[in-house]
Amino acid sequence: LCAGGYILNKNSVNLAFVSIGVDYFQILALFANSRVEWPPFIKDLFHMMSVFNFNLEITAPECSIPDLGYKTKWLFIMALPLAATAMFLVAHVAQWSKKRFVQGRRKKLNSHVNLLVATFMVMFYYMYLYLTRTSLEIFNCAPTDPPDGHEYLEVVFERCDEPGGIHQTLLPLAICTFFAYTIGYPLVLSIVLWRNRELVMEDQLLRAMEVGNTRLTNPNAYDLRKRYHKMYYHFRPDFWYWILVIIARKFLIAFTALM
Repeated sequence: LCAGGYILNKNSVNLAFVSIGVDYFQILALFANSRVEWPPFIKDLFHMMSVFNFNLEITAPECSIPDLGYKTKWLFIMALPLAATAMFLVAHVAQWSKKRFVQGRRKKLNSHVNLLVATFMVMFYYMYLYLTRTSLEIFNCAPTDPPDGHEYLEVVFERCDEPGGIHQTLLPLAICTFFAYTIGYPLVLSIVLWRNRELVMEDQLLRAMEVGNTRLTNPNAYDLRKRYHKMYYHFRPDFWYWILVIIARKFLIAFTALM
């Protein structure tokens, strides 16, 4: 995923239609877990669409690792952004070392950073719904019908008040990932777009005129385009914030699907 995003960004592939399709199928895939008696064919179709949510369940990891429990899978999913960050840091160091020690350059040693940041932002956007939904699963406790005085995790039938159980163990981590991923990503993005909203609008106007791909034609917003253009180039200049509306919609859908 990281390598694919890097290559697509490096070749300036227009991901507008891909993004719309992925968003659509990600939402449809959530319907598989709704409390609706779907026909088997429709339910299987929704399950196949969960591949767009990077759903590990579709690979049935329990078949090759029988002792793999929900706790381990949850930790693995939540570690994906950290693993991607580590990969990008390694790529950065490798690129910097190549320029400095192999090519003998002393200038523009960090020119590749914009591309790495752009790839990370796009990758996190596509993973946002899955990460949010997985984080919220730990908060989703409900009583049985009829009630027995206890609440149980919906994702795994286990008492939420079980000492040392999944809920008790993962709840502190779920709070951290909720604030780091679900809240942190749109917060950072909103700060970046708000502070650079005039440059975003300027860059969009230049894009409409099919210019701005060089510093000469885009002296003010060239670095912004290289780093963050995937977050706003789908929309009209006045709607530079619309990606935040889409992310908020993803959060509300994940919330209502579980809670």
